[in-house]
Amino acid sequence: MSRKHDEFEDSLIGDVRRARAKLLAECDNDLGKLVGRLIAEQNEHPQRVVNLRDRKARTGPGVD
Repeated sequence: MSRKHDEFEDSLIGDVRRARAKLLAECDNDLGKLVGRLIAEQNEHPQRVVNLRDRKARTGPGVD
């Protein structure tokens, strides 16, 4: 990354990147394993999954 880009980086972005790196490392840096883990979590906790189609239908067109 360029130095200029680093100057404007939000600490939240850094937190997200560290969390992503940790999760990927826990899956032996295997993207397939990570996706499998995420799908398993979704299936275990379906109430925590946001369905954007349903959400958009409830809020109406043009409202995000």
